[in-house]
Amino acid sequence: MSRVRMSDLTKLNKSDLQSKIRESRGELAKLRVVSTKGTLKKNSGKLRPLRRDIARMETRLSELKVQEFIRTTTQNTGSEAD
Repeated sequence: MSRVRMSDLTKLNKSDLQSKIRESRGELAKLRVVSTKGTLKKNSGKLRPLRRDIARMETRLSELKVQEFIRTTTQNTGSEAD
């Protein structure tokens, strides 16, 4: 999996983002198992960037949730004021 840019993540919707996170976490788990065995040679530099990519995706998902919350609360308060 290639590095993830925040500009690419802004184009994804919530369900695509969640599936990408799930996929990345699976890959990270596999790499950690191989690392624990001590046989991780060629991919040893992939752990840290993968963790950071997952953090980026989690951040974007959190931003989407906040935006959705704000949208629903402003709609609810806006209709009561009229």
